[in-house]
Amino acid sequence: MLPHFGEIDLSALEESYETKIDLNQSKIRININFDNKTIDPSKMDIVKTFLEHIDQFDKQNNLHINNDYNNEDGVTVKEFVEFHIDEFDKEDLAQLVDFGNNEVTPEQQLLNKLKLERLGLYPDGKYDSIFAVFDYTFEGNVYVDGVRTITDQIIVVKTDETGQLDHLTCES
Repeated sequence: MLPHFGEIDLSALEESYETKIDLNQSKIRININFDNKTIDPSKMDIVKTFLEHIDQFDKQNNLHINNDYNNEDGVTVKEFVEFHIDEFDKEDLAQLVDFGNNEVTPEQQLLNKLKLERLGLYPDGKYDSIFAVFDYTFEGNVYVDGVRTITDQIIVVKTDETGQLDHLTCES
């Protein structure tokens, strides 16, 4: 029995299970992906614990994102933010940034608009040490007819089964 999913037959797994939940006044998609048709119940105990603490992992990931941006050696989040500042017309960015706000830079406003969109779990080792994949996009960047409304770029936080950061990346 898994939070948000209910009962799953561990001896006849489907390739993927998906649901949506409310988290911090937003809907996020969660999917659990399997390479095999069966799994050790102890691995599913880890999934259960992980699902019970999504909000804590989200807060931790936001710290990783902000630390990467503020770290002089960090590049992933800086490139993500700079791409949107440089490539988007000011009119398009106005959906996300208040250019009249002299107290918070446009870059910081973009960082503040990042929200968790999707959590993918891979409990049977499909991606080696990667257990969880968290996709972050801008608030309001929703799918319409299979296309995101603001940008197709996302920040991806990849962690192990304890939620420890493996790495950050930018994907489309």
